[in-house]
Amino acid sequence: MKNSILIAAFLAAAVVCSALYAVAADPLSGSALAVDKRAGDSPATYDMRKERHFDRMAEALDLTPDQREQIKAIRAAEQDKVAPLKEQLRKGREQLRVAAEQQPFDEAAVRALAADQAEIRTEMIVSHARVKNQIHALLTPEQREKAEQMRSSMKERRGHKGHRR
Repeated sequence: MKNSILIAAFLAAAVVCSALYAVAADPLSGSALAVDKRAGDSPATYDMRKERHFDRMAEALDLTPDQREQIKAIRAAEQDKVAPLKEQLRKGREQLRVAAEQQPFDEAAVRALAADQAEIRTEMIVSHARVKNQIHALLTPEQREKAEQMRSSMKERRGHKGHRR
């Protein structure tokens, strides 16, 4: 019974992690050309890839220079807010790893750590949604329509398997 509960808790955490990863990679990730962090990417490489992605999206949506600057400001401000959450997640993952290896197993401690992780992930998902909403508010109706067409097109090419490959 305890193993079933533990497995269910870890599966739930994995689902939350997957959902968060799918939306947290880039504020424009609801769009067609989302960037994901690849294993081994240095922070500089990841930042460059995100910048190229942003430039491609800005070009495809025909963003004005003013829109580009406003979007960059929104993303930068939210990135500063999310940085401490990312650090908390990193520390929480380490604490979960240690707790899972403890003998005897302390289910209550693992549950508490998993709940903390879920709360942080929720905050990150809300952050992403807030950024996406602010960006979409800056777009013209034509740009929003184009972004939706691009999103639908990418979804069809991926076979409705979700955001990541």
